[in-house]
Formats: sequence, structure tokens, C-alpha cells
Amino acid sequence: MTVHENVLCAFYCGYKSIFFPYFQFSRASKRRCDEVIAYVGLGSAGQVAARELPVLQRKLLMMACALVSEPKFLLMDELVGGLGRPWGPLVGCALMMIVDDRLKTYAEWRTVGMGAITIFFIVIFKQGVVGMIETGWRRLSRPGAVAALLSGKKLRVD
Repeated sequence: MTVHENVLCAFYCGYKSIFFPYFQFSRASKRRCDEVIAYVGLGSAGQVAARELPVLQRKLLMMACALVSEPKFLLMDELVGGLGRPWGPLVGCALMMIVDDRLKTYAEWRTVGMGAITIFFIVIFKQGVVGMIETGWRRLSRPGAVAALLSGKKLRVD
């Protein structure tokens, strides 16, 4: 499915209460999907298959799918923890709860801080925190990796 088709399906499933599915999209729903795709920065990738997108653009696609139904509240824990990993949402939720708890004393800056930290996690840890841990574990579990790291040699990135 393309980026546009993914967002259309999210619009269909998240915006209406479905009693009998018929999968017809009005011009207004297609226009709303195009607006959201452009809003998250995927305007040029609308007809690209979602499986061909880089990780960061997949995260943007997930945000577009969440935003298209005009939610009142949006959780970013899966984006922070890691996409497609069973522990990703749990780790992301735990991290966001810890950050939220630490920011309670700064009531007026709490929302700004949560947004900044969420963006930091999404940009820096492109595979999520769990993905970063898995990648690090794979690198260190190779034969001779710890010895090479301790001797100051740079590990090869696969």
C-alpha cells in the first residue's frame, strides 16, 4: 500500500464508526488525507509504497495515520520506544512517564519539554530506544567486539 492509501485507511477506520464497511472515499476525505500527509512532510512520498520508506519517514507516516482522524490526545510512546518491536511501546511509555514525572515541577514548560524530548528521541534514535539497544547488543555480541572496543578500535557498522 502507498503512503496515501495507508492514511486513507486510517481515516476510514479511525474517523467513522463502521457498521457495514464499504470503502468509498469522498473527495473531502482524500483532501483531508493529502493535507495531513503534507503537514507531516511526506507530500512528495504520497504514491510511494510504505515498505520502501526509510525509518524516519515511516514514523512520519504513523504520525499522519494518527493525526488524520483529528485525535484529542496522541501518545508518542511507540515512536519513542521503537516501531515493530514488541517491547517498543512499553519502553517508550515508561520513558515518557519518567520524563513527565521529572517535568512536573516546571508546570508551564511541561508541554514544551515533553514535545522537545519526544522530537529528540524520534530524530536521534531513528529505530527507537529498543532498536538502538538491539543494534548495540548485536555489535557487542560479535566475537572480538569487546576487545576491539577496549583497545580503541572503531567497530564496523553493519
